[in-house]
Amino acid sequence: MTFNGETRSAEHGLPIALALFVTTLTVHWAATQNPFIHFDDDLHVTDNPRVLAGITSSSVAWSFSALHASNWYPLTWLSHQIDVELFGLDAGAHHRTSVFLHALNVVLLFVVLTRLTRSSWPSAAVALFFAVHPLQVESVAWVAERKNLLSTCFGLLTLLAYARWVQRPGALRYGVLLLAFALSLMSKPMLVTLPFALLLLDVWPLRRSLPWRRLIVEKLPLLALTAASSWITIIAQGRGDAIESFQAIAFSSRAANALLAYAAYLKNAVWPQGLAVFYPHAMGNHSVIAVVGSVLFLVLLTGLLVLLRRRPWLLVGWLWYLGTLVPVIGLIQVGGQARADRYTYVPLIGIWLAAAFGGAELVKRLRWRPPYVAAAVLVPALALAWATQHQIGHWRSGTALFERVLAVTEPNATSLNHYGRQLIAEDRMDEAAEILELALAQTPTYVDAGVNLGGLYVQRGEFGLAEDRLRQMLALAPHHVPARYNLAIALHHAGALDDAEAQYRRTLELSPEHYQARYSLALVLHTKAHSAAALRELDEALRIYPGYAPAHQVRGFALLVLSRPAEAAAAFRRALAIDPANAKARKGLRRAQRGLLDSAGPRH
Repeated sequence: MTFNGETRSAEHGLPIALALFVTTLTVHWAATQNPFIHFDDDLHVTDNPRVLAGITSSSVAWSFSALHASNWYPLTWLSHQIDVELFGLDAGAHHRTSVFLHALNVVLLFVVLTRLTRSSWPSAAVALFFAVHPLQVESVAWVAERKNLLSTCFGLLTLLAYARWVQRPGALRYGVLLLAFALSLMSKPMLVTLPFALLLLDVWPLRRSLPWRRLIVEKLPLLALTAASSWITIIAQGRGDAIESFQAIAFSSRAANALLAYAAYLKNAVWPQGLAVFYPHAMGNHSVIAVVGSVLFLVLLTGLLVLLRRRPWLLVGWLWYLGTLVPVIGLIQVGGQARADRYTYVPLIGIWLAAAFGGAELVKRLRWRPPYVAAAVLVPALALAWATQHQIGHWRSGTALFERVLAVTEPNATSLNHYGRQLIAEDRMDEAAEILELALAQTPTYVDAGVNLGGLYVQRGEFGLAEDRLRQMLALAPHHVPARYNLAIALHHAGALDDAEAQYRRTLELSPEHYQARYSLALVLHTKAHSAAALRELDEALRIYPGYAPAHQVRGFALLVLSRPAEAAAAFRRALAIDPANAKARKGLRRAQRGLLDSAGPRH
């Protein structure tokens, strides 16, 4: 089933791929002008010492062993480390990597669909809508979502490897298939349902006539990878307290939200208005009419497509959409969002597939002339591209991003807290305090908002207010690391060194990799004339993050106290190599050099 004149589809492949690549870069290039956002970008890049270290043996080993950010995705960490190694913290360069990855995914999608269906023009239409739809902005314009782009890249390579293996089975080709799928899961465990999606492709477009039992058995190694990845993910998210308990959100509420999300994603696919980076969860306060309406819509549409199974691209595309959303539809709730645009990056391929190949059949029946076909595809694509560029503009700053959230969603404490955090990052302290107080007025037990407010008080030098607020939050969440660390800072600045030391040590019990807590503990120990102990903490902090200039500087002063001027001079030089404007390190270097001259004795 092809468009008219599809007999020479292979000839169109390269020009179409180039056009798709250039179009994708053009539409999304505005994202390269945006900064990092203090919303997971800090967790993944700007405040992550293992990423800031670049490519080292230690950071690479950490990438494969850590369950950081409540996940295990070593290839994502390696990707960020490579960017830091090449570009430092140039936000534009990190964004360029993401934009190029999206463009690569667009071309890969076109190649995969052309290989599977032998129809280049409908495949190009699918890839075009995948390229320019504003629902993709969150995955492309958010550096922290590099994992989504990488996972999809290797997922598409998995589909390509599967097509090659089906064409000519063999152990080596199956090994390539397994490797590509493993790499996808090691980037983000989004595509755990891909083995089931392959069964859909067996029906159409591959039209494999093997018995179902054999089709399932041949995918058992892939399913084993799915099981392993799911197990690791559940452990990682459980340790990171990312998974909400059934006491926090009842299963009935999760199921209702899932049904509404399926319908909402479809609505936004057709009419992408009111998009935001965060949609608050209704927490059980769902409209019964809306839930029943979603159920009826989903059931009736599925039934209709079953009746139309002689046009298998319709049912396959729909089931692809339903199935690939299952891991993120909210039955296992991660975080406080009802849904997220980034979750549609792969699932909506199914909708574009059904629409493009359904449209191709319609074109064939109606015998549309090429100009009408081009207009039917390009006019909506241009409208979507314009909407995408408008959506990218909301990522110009963290405050703009959450002003958008507050403008298009119901007011809620979570969005207010995130907005307040962005205001703090932009040093708009008075506005941030007002917003965070509003969040706490809505939800007095909201620990993150209370901790952010306590941290704000620390930055403003209001240490008594900070201590009171942070102790309230720790009474609610004794293992909250930022609360414990900010309390230690407040006590430190207030001069309560013994209490501060105890809190820093408790922070490190909870988070041994917290290099800033180790550095701060070393400051307390150095102030209390325990320079040898301070040196041990600084060495550990620098093991975690070798590029932390303040630790090198304080290490130099500790070494001076211990009468080791040569080592102190080396530490100060290291601090200055990282931060040439560090006046304290320059002063310390002069002291160390004088110490070296004094130790050399008088010249004759």
